[in-house]
Amino acid sequence: MITVSSITSKLPYDEAHHQMNQIYTNEQKKKRAILRAAQVIYGHHEEEALGIHSRIFEVLVHDDYVRIGTSIKGAHHREHVVPCALLRDQSLRMFHEGSLIEEVAAMLERNLLIALISSEERYYLDVTLGLKNKMPTGWQFGVNDPLDRLKAAGIVLR
Repeated sequence: MITVSSITSKLPYDEAHHQMNQIYTNEQKKKRAILRAAQVIYGHHEEEALGIHSRIFEVLVHDDYVRIGTSIKGAHHREHVVPCALLRDQSLRMFHEGSLIEEVAAMLERNLLIALISSEERYYLDVTLGLKNKMPTGWQFGVNDPLDRLKAAGIVLR
């Protein structure tokens, strides 16, 4: 589970400069970004705000933290392994059901993944299979593999 204390690493207070110097590993940066995304979505949930854009993750979590691979057929398109709209909706559903920010962050950490795929694979995935904004039939968060959508399209990552 992601917690604030598990992702911070602080150096001693610098008396001369009156500031905290912090050094974060890439893994800590990833966890912090995902936790921040969960916190922002929680804020929207708490305020009953309307219109959380599904691309919120692109602003809050840098691609480098969640990129898992490149298709063997090319890298012309960045593809969220689980569509952003589903991640947003699942986050809101979890908050509505009483989940903690850290639990939503853990779900996002497992499912907020990006692969680089070819234009042809993107067309096949989105149009031919009709999986632009959904996962394969029967797929469930926490039960099935986040990569099932790419696997259904025969996309192989390296």
